[in-house]
Amino acid sequence: MTGAVPALAQNTPAPAAAEGFAQSDASDPYLWLEEVDGERAMEWVRAHNAHSLGVLQGDPRYETLHQQALALVESRDRIPSPGFNRDGTIDNFWQDAEHVRGIWRRTTLDSYRTATPTWETILDFDALSAAEGANWVYKGTTCLSPGERLCLVYLSNGGKDATEAREFDSETRSFVDGGFKLPESKGDAAWVDNDTLLISRDFGEGTLTTSGYPMVVKRLRRGQSVDQAETLFTGQPTDVSVSAYVLRDADGAARATLINRAINFYEAETWRLNADGTTTQLPLPLKSNINALVQGKLVFTTDQDWTAPSGQTFQTGDVVSYDLDAWLADQAVQATLVLRPTEREAIEGITATRNRLVVALYENVRGGVYVYDPADWSRSRMDLPQNVSVGLGSASETDDKIFVSVTGYLNPSSLWLTDLATAAA
Repeated sequence: MTGAVPALAQNTPAPAAAEGFAQSDASDPYLWLEEVDGERAMEWVRAHNAHSLGVLQGDPRYETLHQQALALVESRDRIPSPGFNRDGTIDNFWQDAEHVRGIWRRTTLDSYRTATPTWETILDFDALSAAEGANWVYKGTTCLSPGERLCLVYLSNGGKDATEAREFDSETRSFVDGGFKLPESKGDAAWVDNDTLLISRDFGEGTLTTSGYPMVVKRLRRGQSVDQAETLFTGQPTDVSVSAYVLRDADGAARATLINRAINFYEAETWRLNADGTTTQLPLPLKSNINALVQGKLVFTTDQDWTAPSGQTFQTGDVVSYDLDAWLADQAVQATLVLRPTEREAIEGITATRNRLVVALYENVRGGVYVYDPADWSRSRMDLPQNVSVGLGSASETDDKIFVSVTGYLNPSSLWLTDLATAAA
C-alpha cells in the first residue's frame, strides 16, 4: 500500500454552482425572471430577501446560530487549503475577519506543515478594493506554466458571474503596466505563451449563446485590443458555451490546444486547434471528461457507452487512456482501459502527479485512493483510514506529492500528504 501521513491542511471544496432552467415559452408570466440583472427581477429578489431575512431574524435562535456560523467562517484555526506551485512553494487564498475579501498568499512546504506557517502576501484584495473604490471578489488565477510568474487574475465586481481579467506579475507582486486586461464578461482565457492568450468573451452582438455565455474563441496577442483579436472558432447560438485551453505536460510544455464546445449541460465536443489555425473535431464521446495527461498518456472518463474509432467498446463510467502523440496522429489507434468501476463503485475524482495517476474511488460509500502507474496501469491503494470520505487535493507536477482530504465519523477532517515516489511524507 502507498503510505501517507496527515498534513496540517485540508482541501476546501469550491461552492457548488447553481443551475438554472431557461423557459422558452413566451407566454410564461415569469419569463422576466430570466433577466437575472433586470431591474424588475432585482426588485423581486430584494423584496423576497427582505421577507426571508425578517422571518429568520424573528426566530429567537437566530442570533446564536448566526454568531456560531460567523465564528466558524472567521476562525483562524481553519486549515488553509494548499495549492502546489512548480517551484515547490504552496499558495493559498485566505479570508477572515481582517481579510473579508481575502488575500492570495504563499509559503514553503516545510513552513506549511508547521502549526504556524509563515505566509507572504502576494495580493491583498481588500487593499485593492479600497484603492480602486470597488467591491472586488476574487474569482481565481491562471498562471503561465512552467515559470508561473505571469498570471491572469480574475476579479468580479460584487460577486457576479462576469469577471475582468488582469495580467499580474507574481514576483514583483503587481499588475503588469500595459499588460493584458480583459473587460468584464462571462468567459475564460488561457495562456499560449508570454505574449498570446486564447480568450472566450462577450465580443459584442452575435458572440454569445442563448444561455448568455461565450460562443467564440479568439487569439489575442500582446499589444492588441480585444476587438483586434483573431477569431479561431465559433459555436452555435444554441450551445451552452465555447472555451479553449492548452493541454500541457508535467514540464509545462504545450502538447495540444483544445476547444470545448458545450452543446448542452451534458454533451460537449472537443476540437483541436491545428498549427495552421484550422480546427479538427476529435473523436471523443460527447459525454466525457478529460481528466489528466500523465507520462504522455491522455486519460479521460466516458459517461456513455462508446465505440472508439478502433472498434473497441467501452461502458459508461470507464476510465480510458490513449498515447497522446499516437492518437493525435491516428485517431484509430488502440485505447487502453484503465479502470471499469463495478456496480458498487463510484469515482469521486481523478488527478495526476508528475508520474502517477490518482483516483479517488468509493466502494459501498467507503472512500479509498488508488495510485496507477501509466507504464502498465497497475495500481496500489494509498494507506488511509478506513470507512471515510476522501477527496483529492492539489497534486505536484514537479514530483509525486499529493494532498488528500479525509473525513469520517471517527476521523476529524484532516489533510494527508504523501510522496508517491517514496510512499512517505
